[in-house]
Amino acid sequence: MKTTQWLLMSVLFLATLGCREEVDDQTIVQGPALNFVNPVPSKRNFLQNNQRHKVIVAAIDSGTDYNHPQLLNNMHFTLDENSQPVGLGYDFIGQDYWPSPYIARTLDINPDADQKDVPPSRNAREQATRISAAYPELAAYLNPLRNVEQEFESGAFHGTHVSGLMVHDDPRIGLLAYRVLPINIKYKNGRQDLVQDKTAIAFNNILQAMAMAVKAGARVINMSLALKGNPAGDNLFNIFEDSTKKQKVWMAQVKDFMDRNPNVIFVAAAGNESKWVDDNINLQLPCGISARNLVCVGALDKNEKLAYFSNLVLSQAAFVAASGVDIESSRPTLMCDTSFLSQLKNEKTEYPYNNPSSLNYAIKQANEDCVGKAPIRKASGTSMASPAVARVVAKLVIEHPNLSGEEIIKLLVDGSEKVQLGPLLLNKVKTDKPSWSKN
Repeated sequence: MKTTQWLLMSVLFLATLGCREEVDDQTIVQGPALNFVNPVPSKRNFLQNNQRHKVIVAAIDSGTDYNHPQLLNNMHFTLDENSQPVGLGYDFIGQDYWPSPYIARTLDINPDADQKDVPPSRNAREQATRISAAYPELAAYLNPLRNVEQEFESGAFHGTHVSGLMVHDDPRIGLLAYRVLPINIKYKNGRQDLVQDKTAIAFNNILQAMAMAVKAGARVINMSLALKGNPAGDNLFNIFEDSTKKQKVWMAQVKDFMDRNPNVIFVAAAGNESKWVDDNINLQLPCGISARNLVCVGALDKNEKLAYFSNLVLSQAAFVAASGVDIESSRPTLMCDTSFLSQLKNEKTEYPYNNPSSLNYAIKQANEDCVGKAPIRKASGTSMASPAVARVVAKLVIEHPNLSGEEIIKLLVDGSEKVQLGPLLLNKVKTDKPSWSKN
């Protein structure tokens, strides 16, 4: 067996707590399912909104709900000659111009799928169909054409949450969205293709998204994600040597791109492993890169101390910290957080389908979690601190449009509160909360 078949050469993750890396292949979505995962943009004055945007920011993430009621006027759509939207950024997972966060169910219709993987997906589709018909109040959250379990498990809300923290309450900030994660599960000859390098796919998506965002006019690019390398000391018999070399090549490519676009400010989450990140030992992309127009962001807890999970960045990139614990922001309007979603794949002999009282309890809990709730949720991580800082950066760009990325970051750091953290000087950035947040 080849090494690449059982070794994950580096780890990719959204910089929040725990996410599934792979989902049903979104490149084969067809028919009605495509309409649900790529919803038509709701009515608004698209041209007027675009003209109002004084700075364009980009969220390179897991997709954004461009119909979220609190974010409607911030979406910077590409318009046709009739001022109607034809796209918003790009979706590298669905390979189209609608980077929605929703995920279609395709495994049980994929002709190349491994047949042993199909029954749970088919069962979940049938359960969602039956429950949606019996409990119509839950139908929007249990659409059988969407893989709501994978949305739940992959943290598909993430990009919408990040987007809200970047643009809320300020119609001057226009947003482009790029969905680069999670990764499609691919099958070959009736078996899951384990040879594909998921990290390489994610890297190429990220680098292409950066290029597309800059070409589209973005001055601020937020990346609440990371590609993590392997510490040199962990190289068991040097089996990670090639991956470390590859990681350094990728980092050099991203640094080169940043250097070639000095007027763009790149904002990135530091990560949540309670470690340090640098460009030599603990490699991580993008925060292991030493670029003058890159700022990395750690998370503060509710006591304004560095959160226990937050990484520290020791590369030459600027490092600041902002609130990152129990942060309220937007979630996709057709998603909700309820454990019931992860139980749709269960057989009829399993909980909660094994008896009526269990099912009634689960349905009641799902109703409480989903129905009638505002599309807002809490999340913690450096993922949440990073976009809040990106918002501060965007406002600085509006005030000082002719400054370079390095100069904008200097303004950010100079305006931060200086706090001594052992031998380190921590730069704390004051951020604001959405007006529609409960707290």
